[in-house]
Amino acid sequence: MKVLLINKFYYVQSGVERVLFETKELLEKAGHEVVVFSMDNPKNEKSKQQKYFVPYVDFSNLKKTFSKTARFFYYRKAARNLALLIKKEKPDIAHLHNVYHQLTYSVLKPLKKYKIPTVLTLHDYHLISPNYNLFHKGKVCEVVKKHSYYKAIFHRCVDNSFLKSIAGAISSYWHWLYRVEEKVDLFISPSNFLKNKYKEFGFKGKFEVVNNVVDLKDFEPSYPAGDYITFVGRLSEEKGLINLLKVMVHLPEINLKIAGDGPQEKELKKFVIVHGLKNVEFLGYLEKAELQNVVKRSAFVVVPSIWYENYPMTAVEAMALGKPVVASDLGGLTEIVTDGQTGLLLFPGNQKVWQSAIKKLFSDKKLLEKMGKQARLFVQENNSSEQYYEKIIAVYQRLINKKIDLG
Repeated sequence: MKVLLINKFYYVQSGVERVLFETKELLEKAGHEVVVFSMDNPKNEKSKQQKYFVPYVDFSNLKKTFSKTARFFYYRKAARNLALLIKKEKPDIAHLHNVYHQLTYSVLKPLKKYKIPTVLTLHDYHLISPNYNLFHKGKVCEVVKKHSYYKAIFHRCVDNSFLKSIAGAISSYWHWLYRVEEKVDLFISPSNFLKNKYKEFGFKGKFEVVNNVVDLKDFEPSYPAGDYITFVGRLSEEKGLINLLKVMVHLPEINLKIAGDGPQEKELKKFVIVHGLKNVEFLGYLEKAELQNVVKRSAFVVVPSIWYENYPMTAVEAMALGKPVVASDLGGLTEIVTDGQTGLLLFPGNQKVWQSAIKKLFSDKKLLEKMGKQARLFVQENNSSEQYYEKIIAVYQRLINKKIDLG
């Protein structure tokens, strides 16, 4: 089988790319041929198909990239280059990840033209909302439900920016009118929560739930409880870190290590200085090996998110390393953490509840070790490479067979 993988980044930029490269490795190990399509970038992994990649663009500042606004919605060059790649490689199936804005859903045109069965893994809420996190002004926001995308403009739902919200609303209407949900044969959702949320918003696509994958051979567990707790992830408002720091004010005997960077970093560091928190340490961005060492030496990992997490890899990877996870009882986190067994699920933002739970769990080393072993077992049973491969290849084969049956 020849599989075409499509994603706007071809280097590890987020958890999306970790899933992308894991999928590629699993397919190649099983003897399948993989071809890729993406944007050109000096950070890219090497690829034989790189000559087909489209030029890199960063839309984080719309004012600076205003001349490229049309590309934000539909990118003809992406469609043309992908058509050339398809004609040369003749893939049996295409598996898309994040393509919006930089590649755009223009890539669906040549896939349909050449009758390539198409699968798309959803990693956020971009096809049902201009605000991909469904999070605005410190809380979950669902004002655009059932295609009311214009409301995002009045609420400034995208980065609290009028300009970005206009662009986001237009983009959402374009995706709807372009009938992306009909042009993709099957949408893969890493969590039942995300699938159900899409349906709740009126999305008509066909779904299959396939949990994200972890290559367990790269995650050697360590069960003994360490002498600190850890947060791993992007330092941004929806991650709930301010709430966590407010909790740490009342837990001076427990140390918190924060691994990651992001737009809220200065605000968080200022809070730590103002409140004289000697028990909080910012580690910055860490490479894989160093990050794993930090997690393995911790007591448990905290995920205090206040938005609808989909199926966060930080939680899955912490559990793969034999660490319990204390997380918000919200979104896809409830499908990863089993309360009282592999960690704790707590009401998001309730500082007294978090303070009490963290203090009590941190002091129970035997329970932490037991939870860590159960966490590792959960990942083995739900997120292993073997299970992921079996589910993905079954999806591919079903769609390819359907194409053959239809002639």
